Formats: sequence, structure tokens, C-alpha cells
Amino acid sequence: MQQANFDGDVHLVGGQQTINAFRAIGALDDLGIVVMPILLGDGLPLTPAGAKPEPFQLVSSRTFPDGSIEHLYTRTD
Repeated sequence: MQQANFDGDVHLVGGQQTINAFRAIGALDDLGIVVMPILLGDGLPLTPAGAKPEPFQLVSSRTFPDGSIEHLYTRTD
């Protein structure tokens, strides 16, 4: 997107594969996670085992009528 001179924000919706694809190319500046009150067994990790930690800071949270919570994080480096 930078090579195409796109000068704006991109909002992606996805899961583990989307997060890791954009993380791998250094294109993950903000991260929003929605926690849903549904038990799914073991769940899914957002990053692969052994992935290097990246610095994010919680900037806001909001709740929805169904009990879901959205957490928004931004990069701190």
C-alpha cells in the first residue's frame, strides 16, 4: 500500500492468519480485539508459538449489549 502511495488507514477484519500476515510485514500499527462471551474450548492463539513480543498499549475499550468487549491497542515503539 505504501508503494502504491496510499495515504490512509486500512481497516482489516480477520483472525490469526490476517494478524500474522500484517505483523510479518511490519504493517500492524493498531490492533482491535473483540472478546465474545462464548466458550470455544482451547481457543486460538493470535500469534504463533515463539513469536517475538511487540509493544502495544491499550487505548480504549467498549462493551456491547450482547456482552462482547472490544479492546483497541496501538503500537508504542
